[in-house]
Amino acid sequence: MFEKFKSKYREYKYAKAHLKENPIESLSILMPKGMVLLAIISFIISLLSFTINNGFNHQMRGSISNDLFTTGTVGGMYHGFLRSVINLFLLINVVVIALKYYRETNGGKKTLFVVDNVVLLGTFLFYLLAQYASKSSAPVFIQMFMYKLFSSIPNLEVKVLGLMIIAGIIFCIIVYKSNNIDMIVRSLRAFLISYVILLVVLLAIENSIAIVKLIFFIVVFGMIVIAVGWGALSSFFSASEGESQPSSSSSKPKENKEKGAKKEME
Repeated sequence: MFEKFKSKYREYKYAKAHLKENPIESLSILMPKGMVLLAIISFIISLLSFTINNGFNHQMRGSISNDLFTTGTVGGMYHGFLRSVINLFLLINVVVIALKYYRETNGGKKTLFVVDNVVLLGTFLFYLLAQYASKSSAPVFIQMFMYKLFSSIPNLEVKVLGLMIIAGIIFCIIVYKSNNIDMIVRSLRAFLISYVILLVVLLAIENSIAIVKLIFFIVVFGMIVIAVGWGALSSFFSASEGESQPSSSSSKPKENKEKGAKKEME
């Protein structure tokens, strides 16, 4: 593990030293690392904010039926200032990969790649604009424009997000089949860590007490159900045995009467 960190640090130093000589290659290394670093800083700040605001104490006092689980400070990590910088780094990284691929490729693939990049960057910029319009600091005309746009087209956000995901998958496939596999692997790893993994980990940590309470409740409730069921089955079987015993004993006098009748006839 330590050797892996050392190799990453050497890679960072190389990219920083050759930034002027080979900016595209250097930026393709620096941008993913910057995304992960900023996401980790945002993760630590969000977790400290949750702790300082007595988030864990609230979870300790909460009950199973009364707001046990919480989204915590995940929203701050997802919509904060550092997230905007991470989005910018991601945008720069996509442009850098696109320029490198465009410079090294000829033919029909280049046309398909250009069209895919236009769709991908257009949808991503629209997503950033929608995020900015949702903030109170955004100008009124941007908020009104986005409101009219979303109200006139149903499920616009879902459609834009789906189109962006499809364009992103096509982008990764095209670049992955070229000689730029390392760039795609670095970018995908940074994207997953910054946009998915750290958010899920933060949500799990902030709900750790709630998860333990829920598991404890399920275990106790399950034990009670098993105990009640076992008691019901035991009483049922004992009642069945009690009914079968008189019937067997009552059959004996009947047999004795039949034997006596035969003797009298003889």
